[in-house]
Amino acid sequence: MKISLVTIALLLLAPRLLQAQWVQTSIPSTLVVTCFADSGANLYAGTDGGIFFSTNHGGSWTSINVGLSDAHVLALGLSATSLFAGTIGGGVYLSTNNGANWKAINTGLTSFVIDAFAVSGTNTFVSTGSGVFLTPNDGITWKNLFSFPSIARALSIVGNNLVAGTANGVFLSTNDGNTWNAANTGLTDTNILAFAASDTSLLAGTSSGGVYLSTDKGGSWVAISAGLTNAPVRALAASGPNLFAATNTGVFFSTNNGAKWKTFNTGLTNLDVRSLAVSGSYLLAGTTGASGVWRRPLSDVVLFGVQSPAQSQNALACYPNPVSGSTTINLSASDRGPAQVTIVNLLGAEVARPFTGELNAGTHVFNWDARGFPAGSYECIVRVNGCLECVPIMVAR
Repeated sequence: MKISLVTIALLLLAPRLLQAQWVQTSIPSTLVVTCFADSGANLYAGTDGGIFFSTNHGGSWTSINVGLSDAHVLALGLSATSLFAGTIGGGVYLSTNNGANWKAINTGLTSFVIDAFAVSGTNTFVSTGSGVFLTPNDGITWKNLFSFPSIARALSIVGNNLVAGTANGVFLSTNDGNTWNAANTGLTDTNILAFAASDTSLLAGTSSGGVYLSTDKGGSWVAISAGLTNAPVRALAASGPNLFAATNTGVFFSTNNGAKWKTFNTGLTNLDVRSLAVSGSYLLAGTTGASGVWRRPLSDVVLFGVQSPAQSQNALACYPNPVSGSTTINLSASDRGPAQVTIVNLLGAEVARPFTGELNAGTHVFNWDARGFPAGSYECIVRVNGCLECVPIMVAR
């Protein structure tokens, strides 16, 4: 009986598939976790009971609320030297020592309900109940830039564009918020709840469960919602081609830039998810009361993204394998379409990308030079037209 390479890959990955699930972390489970901010070294979580930080990507948490008079935190923002916290009625707080101490910085603000931050260099933008404000000096002064028809729940900076998401659609500024224009081309749901930037692209989550993608820095949009429920998308996160959406029916993921979404909820006992973050090699989910923060490895995306032979007519092989120098990747594509060839380690982190582009149907050959990479197990992942193939590769020395 002939066994395909994809079947072999699935068999090799089966023990990891059985273990892959969400794990609850040590943050107090009675809190609603509204937002995250990740600096690489530190991960911060904003809740309705203050701010917590972690130095091990959410494995454990410490409360950091000295000077924070309003503990109901709605938004967090990071600059190169400062951490900002936006609250439900106390305005903006600033920490310049990684959250050890906080002080209010509200001079010039006319509303103290803070919904979102966007930071670019020395400019920090904040959305309030009375419009978007700018500070170029860490909150010493604030300038009111613009009042939208409704509160901007989401702010993002993509390239030189400042983008705001409101219940009345998307607004775009190309001059640091001094002037704005509506940017709703392609949106069928204009009630925007969340943004996530990925390279030069921007994702938007909406109230009726749709996710939209902009590849022109917020100027226009296309729907990428196949497989999503009609639940509101409250938060989004991106890690390479892998996208994540938080809803009140759990977490969804896509391994093909949003072409198809699947549920990602194994082990998650509270499906009312309010916030997401990618920190190191982990995905974090913040939930409502009684469950707190949950964590799972990003490598689980590789496991659950593998498709069975019945779902794909593409064939993939790597030779030599094990490899000490270079290995040749042979792909037989059944159809023409966009394709990507990546190499990931066992944590799911991409370590090489031999190809990205359009492929015709037929046989294609790529090369990965494994010299310089640590010995151990890797996986070659090929996506063609939304289908995914996976082959384990062993690097030997």
